[in-house]
Amino acid sequence: MKESFWSGVILIVVIGMGRCGSTVCNQGKDSKEMYCGELTKMDGDDAWTGHVASVDMDVEIALVPNGYKSLDAHPDYVIEARSPKGRVIRVGSAWAMRSRAGNEYLSLVLNLPNQAPVRVNAVVDERAEPGTYRIIPLSNVQSAA
Repeated sequence: MKESFWSGVILIVVIGMGRCGSTVCNQGKDSKEMYCGELTKMDGDDAWTGHVASVDMDVEIALVPNGYKSLDAHPDYVIEARSPKGRVIRVGSAWAMRSRAGNEYLSLVLNLPNQAPVRVNAVVDERAEPGTYRIIPLSNVQSAA
């Protein structure tokens, strides 16, 4: 069986009504795929690491500060993964946000293989270690914010 390009890649997301390891999954309203994931803030720098998994992929990702940000509308972070050969590739963008209730969260856009861009938010997961965010569907966050 031929191995796909993304089979060894590193990435992150949550979206469904099931379990992905210890992470609760949430399926997007129009999505046929179920994604799980979480992000953890790194000590000492403004970066995040995490993972995204679905039935056909399991990828680790990193959010690193966008060194080219010159306007408020530009993303705060670049989302990176590694190719099967270990090359760093950009797979999305993320913005640091604050809800109407004053809660901080991350808004992510991921360019996953063979799909339209996936939009999700990462929110504080109070059941996890401090600095850990859980990825949830964008539609749920907008109604709760």
